[in-house]
Amino acid sequence: MMPYRGTHTLDRADDERDLQMLALRCKGFPASAIAPRFGMARGSVLRITNDIRHADTTQSGEPLEAVAAGYW
Repeated sequence: MMPYRGTHTLDRADDERDLQMLALRCKGFPASAIAPRFGMARGSVLRITNDIRHADTTQSGEPLEAVAAGYW
């Protein structure tokens, strides 16, 4: 079953876009600078990237400090 975000079915292109946004945030770019590159609102960038970080820190099985060190 494909994952959903709202009413949108997520696919590989969404995953790639989300990973690009995540990489930019990890490099220190603010969500307000990232959002226009992807045609979305700042809040959407924050929600998507924060959801990824949260899933990684809670589901990775690694110590929180080790996982959090790779994020902003």
